[in-house]
Amino acid sequence: TNPEFALKGAGELGWTVAVPIKAFNIYAGYYYDFRINGSYISLGADYTFKVTDWLSIVPSINTGFGIDYYTGRGSGNVAGNNQVGNNGQDLTQIAGSGFTHVLYTLAVPVKLTKSVTWTSYVALNHGEKLRTQINAQQNELYWGTKLSFAF
Repeated sequence: TNPEFALKGAGELGWTVAVPIKAFNIYAGYYYDFRINGSYISLGADYTFKVTDWLSIVPSINTGFGIDYYTGRGSGNVAGNNQVGNNGQDLTQIAGSGFTHVLYTLAVPVKLTKSVTWTSYVALNHGEKLRTQINAQQNELYWGTKLSFAF
């Protein structure tokens, strides 16, 4: 089976909002994918622990809720393509809406200059039922680093 129903590309429109409260941030988003006729809601929060003027530790958590979002339901683009779920079940027998994941991240931004920051992070993505019943691993651990420039 193809994990994403052999779809290529996306036509997604979304709205986001972020609310900073001192070192605490709350953010949310709503996205609609025209290619699959499904939508997605995300919610998250992080907190910045300032260690020094140039070093911080930022734990965060975020989750998502999908509504016919890459479930193989609700779209003529994926209907009838003989896709099955992770356990071989017919896609019409599984939920079309539900929580997709909970993502836990620990980031360490290092301010190198006034406009350059180097951030290393480690993250655990815990797949929730909507995604794991179809194609995703239950838990994925990953890490990385990024260099960002502000102008």
